[in-house]
Amino acid sequence: MDSRAPDSDTFSTFTYDDADVEALSMTRLERAIFEYFGERCTLSKLGEGGYHKVYNIVTPEDFKIPDVVVRVAEHLAALFSLRFQQAGSLYPLEDEDSKQAKVGPIVSLPFYHMLDGVICHPNIPLCVQTGLDNLRGPFTSASEYLETPLHVKLIEADRLRQDVLLDISGEDPVSKLEYAKRVLRQAVGLCQYCPGDATIPTTISTPDRPFSFLLDDFRLVNILIDEENGQINGYIDSEGTTIAPLWQVAIVPQWIPDPNGDTANWYGGTPEDQRALWSAFHQTMDEHDTTGDWRKA
Repeated sequence: MDSRAPDSDTFSTFTYDDADVEALSMTRLERAIFEYFGERCTLSKLGEGGYHKVYNIVTPEDFKIPDVVVRVAEHLAALFSLRFQQAGSLYPLEDEDSKQAKVGPIVSLPFYHMLDGVICHPNIPLCVQTGLDNLRGPFTSASEYLETPLHVKLIEADRLRQDVLLDISGEDPVSKLEYAKRVLRQAVGLCQYCPGDATIPTTISTPDRPFSFLLDDFRLVNILIDEENGQINGYIDSEGTTIAPLWQVAIVPQWIPDPNGDTANWYGGTPEDQRALWSAFHQTMDEHDTTGDWRKA
């Protein structure tokens, strides 16, 4: 990416924290989309600043947003119907001809070795790294799924203490770290109760398989929409998708705000429009999730 790119409508500029300003060429991105997906699209700037997704797909003036909401709800209901005995990440089977997959160690925070291209702990001892990797699951219960990331942060606080202290801003980082460790230990004890396993109803249709797909970055900008007819061509940026407890999966995408919620005014549209989208999503989920598990979770 060229940090000296001209300021025009063909480039989107952005920054990561205090890093230098960078830019991406939307015309090159359009060509890449056509090359890999065989679909032409037009991109326009949605906004600029600290986000790495700063573009939006242009749609015709008569485009009906509720149609997209209905399609998304249908797809999420289909994913929600796929259940697993363990939480983690999906891996292909060793049999190259098999279309099946298995749940294995999770690939998500806080287990990333690098975050946005920056190595989290450059000098981490191999024994510590191996110990952290061994905590990645797969997990057989929701409480274990919740507890493990907290244990990871506690291990980092003890075994990588100097690195952690350097990341703490303000005065007296040592006291702040010790306080954080006390809070983490208390949180570990709470994981079995809130939300933990207790929030997975025993009345769900698959009590022996209480896990399903969790889309990590399901923003509207990651949905490929046909500019001619508004049909969904695909979803991108799904590398962080994991298998998670049903109560974490059964949520409404944040870009379909609760019209009576605290974040309703963060999004565009009139209250009537927001109520229509909210209703369209839930009605579609109810029609396709015939077990009622989505509501229960």
